[in-house]
Amino acid sequence: KIQNKQNPSGIKLTSMAEEEVDIADVLQQKLHAKVKVRNVRVEGLSRVKPEALTTILTPLLDTDTFQDLLEQGTLTQVKLSQLGVFKDVGVVIDVARGSESPDEYDVQIDATEKNWLFGSGGVAVGANEGTANFGMNLNSATGYADVLSFKGTRSSLGNHVMDATWRLPLKGLFWQPLTVSLNQTFLHPFNSALQHRVVTGSIGVDWLTGNENFKHSLKLRSRYVETTLDDSTMHVPFPVRETCSDLLLNGVEYSVDLQPDTGAVETKARATVGIDGLVFGGMRDQCKASTQVRMSAPLWDGVTLSASLHTGVAMSLAQPGKGAERIPAVDRFRLGGVHSVRGFNFNSLDTQVGGYSLGGNAFWAGALNLYSRLPFLAPESLLAHHVQLHGFVNGGAVVSTDSDASMSKPTTTFIKDTTRALVNAAPALAWGVGLTMRMSMFQAELNYCFPFAFTHRTHPNAPAQGWSFGLAMEFL
Repeated sequence: KIQNKQNPSGIKLTSMAEEEVDIADVLQQKLHAKVKVRNVRVEGLSRVKPEALTTILTPLLDTDTFQDLLEQGTLTQVKLSQLGVFKDVGVVIDVARGSESPDEYDVQIDATEKNWLFGSGGVAVGANEGTANFGMNLNSATGYADVLSFKGTRSSLGNHVMDATWRLPLKGLFWQPLTVSLNQTFLHPFNSALQHRVVTGSIGVDWLTGNENFKHSLKLRSRYVETTLDDSTMHVPFPVRETCSDLLLNGVEYSVDLQPDTGAVETKARATVGIDGLVFGGMRDQCKASTQVRMSAPLWDGVTLSASLHTGVAMSLAQPGKGAERIPAVDRFRLGGVHSVRGFNFNSLDTQVGGYSLGGNAFWAGALNLYSRLPFLAPESLLAHHVQLHGFVNGGAVVSTDSDASMSKPTTTFIKDTTRALVNAAPALAWGVGLTMRMSMFQAELNYCFPFAFTHRTHPNAPAQGWSFGLAMEFL
């Protein structure tokens, strides 16, 4: 009997024989054996209709070898869990009932549904900002494993988000699920004198390739962006004032999350490309792309080295001299602060005018992090599992190459100029030491930072030597 009980480390093997059996040897002998799946049963369904799961379960019937069956069982469990309507999913593979052949199998799915109504709320304190959030889900209201969710977040700095999303699996299609979303966000970028109200409507689909290692997302989106001056600011320089506008940005966005199997080195990557265009009924032709890569590996017992690199570029797609415009403020990149480049003040590393941040249209940021178990704690203790010593070196640079003059150049020339500007830009660098605490979804950091390289002439107020505290799902 082989059980797959949502185990992050892989398949869990259990011997049901009356005498001891070497599971590893049995498995190795059967991996390439031809098999036939006779039945797939689902236990534990109440509101979810079985036909809603047909697309996910059918590939189990098409497996040829025992290894294929194990891999498809794991992938089936991942897909069912990602629907969001099940609290627990188990996959049991056993010899088919009443079969005279040892190579015929039944697959049983043990599913525990979530409550039809689920709510949550909480507060978090991060870098100079407190946040309160709440959420409510209606699970499988139609019976087709759909999730209708409402979420809200409000911070002490006036940033808040309201979001309504409906996710519905589509029978007979490989891309799952269909996602319809309506979102309103109010943003006050620190040190920018601006406030943004962004209303976004989108419809998109997700699909997996390469087992569960590659997750793709494609969506059509429409954004209404209203950028105004912060009510509390006065005597704002003209370059900041001229970024205020109302825009309708319609386009398409594609993203892919990669988590390839690279052995001892854990690798995670994400790439996103968004294109807005007049052809979609919007007011701008522009493109924005970003990448994130993180790799971590154990050096020796209790010590882990992690490296990360983030990059991004935004550019106009209009023909030179025919409507090409600067990237709007809401889509510009900003660096500095505990959540991006530690050791520097928030949004202090991009173009500054009169002490205000204008952002840039291209950036890079990278970090090396060293994590070590606390020496005075027993390795098996709960505190040692969550709290670690932390040392880091990080840095980055932001450039603005979308001036009126550059907009008159061909696209290829603009890309070359932007690449050259990023390579030649003097990076801001800092190092530090401290403590990090890992929780189920969040990570908290308390560090003492030492900035040691920056351009004093253009960023005199950027360095922030001293203690910094932050709470986030992930840091640089």
